[in-house]
Amino acid sequence: MKSFRTQFPLSSDDCELLLEFELYPSLIELAAKMQRDHSIIARAIKRLSERFPVVEKKNGKWVITELGRRINESSRVALMNQISTLNEQSSIKLGTNREFSSTILVSDFQVLRDIFQNMQISISTYEKGVEKALIDGKIDIGLDCDRPYSPEISYKLVIDEPILAVASKNFIKYFKNEINLGKYTELPHLFCDRLHPDKILSSSENQLLVEACFNDITTTKVVCIQGIGWALLPAYTIKNELHSGKLVQIDPQIFGKSKYGVWWLRSRPQLKASCEKLIQWLQQQEL
Repeated sequence: MKSFRTQFPLSSDDCELLLEFELYPSLIELAAKMQRDHSIIARAIKRLSERFPVVEKKNGKWVITELGRRINESSRVALMNQISTLNEQSSIKLGTNREFSSTILVSDFQVLRDIFQNMQISISTYEKGVEKALIDGKIDIGLDCDRPYSPEISYKLVIDEPILAVASKNFIKYFKNEINLGKYTELPHLFCDRLHPDKILSSSENQLLVEACFNDITTTKVVCIQGIGWALLPAYTIKNELHSGKLVQIDPQIFGKSKYGVWWLRSRPQLKASCEKLIQWLQQQEL
């Protein structure tokens, strides 16, 4: 395969000089425009003429040649193409879990558009965390709780994720005595493995009577509303249900020490500016 030459015969400085010379054929004006000493500009024009016939002397005065004009035309086209390419809409791929995405992240989508100006926004959700998606290059930035395991990932923990113990009114009515005595951990429990209930509760309370297991918060919430068992759920995911009375907090304690944060790959420092904007936005949220 024939190799492609990557070094331009004329440098960007040469092209800039030639473009300006066509507009300012007087070396004095050209030097003033380029904010250089007249002698430096004169030597640069002379060196350019010695390499390529893009400028020549006529009657003791430097003038641009027809070749020089054609080179300038190609330089202008290349310059406009480069500017156009750099200004093209790029994309940003975000990843988080389904509940955070629908409840918090896209609650005001215009804010995201303001953060990622001129970018096409793509959002993917993952029930088992965003770490693998980040490492595999499926997303650019992740929003998740706790810390990543991989040292390849940079992160900034931003906001607490309160977890509440809740149940339906019917469940509370049926098990009134046990709940009043604070013995709800002995009652049927709806286990959501995304929240790791055994880590949220103290060691003396981790022997739960598991009625059913789920791997996503929304399903756990729906079954909890039906009165099948009590559950541990993030406060931000059940605000409406608490307000309407479909779910009731059965323990005044607020569980959970995890924090939501912003994650990105260390090998992609160019994302840091976007991450900082996302961090500032997340700091203003209430979970």
